[in-house]
Amino acid sequence: MDRSVAGSAVRPAGPGIGPTLLGAARFDAAAYRSIATERRFLGASVVVVVLAAVSHAALGVTWAHRGGWAPIRSVVPAVLSHFAIWLGLSVVGFGIGRILGSKGSLSGLVRAVGVASFPAIFYAVGVVAEPLLLVMAACWIASTYVAVRGSLELGTASTAAVLTAGSIAGFLLAGITTISVLTWLE
Repeated sequence: MDRSVAGSAVRPAGPGIGPTLLGAARFDAAAYRSIATERRFLGASVVVVVLAAVSHAALGVTWAHRGGWAPIRSVVPAVLSHFAIWLGLSVVGFGIGRILGSKGSLSGLVRAVGVASFPAIFYAVGVVAEPLLLVMAACWIASTYVAVRGSLELGTASTAAVLTAGSIAGFLLAGITTISVLTWLE
């Protein structure tokens, strides 16, 4: 059904944000394709990344307290590194994906990878049970794989290559960010 508002066509919305995000949490590639193709998911993506960064910071405060150093030396790098991983993985992953034949968009990959950070919201669980960080990390890798595959529409090997190169770039950028911030805080 096509409706018109002030002379412009309004496209009916697909599934709601809630059901699509639940699909993403269940590792549904179709949900990630929706997230990648619809701009309305940008806000949800940013919220997920912010919550994951806050959770990462909470874990950092606990580790700082245990290690006897100032929490600021852990909180700021933790928050910034999470954003660095998100953006580094997205930008480099998009570039590698293009080389491998993807027709996906950078903004779509940014949204999908952001939502795929959902398992990282549970970083703070590591405060109580550090072994659960391994479970969270495995879920984060799996959701990011599905997000990359769904948003760039690549095969298994190409998706693995994009995820590997993008992750290396994201973690290098996070490391550089952390070292820079720690140097600045001294």
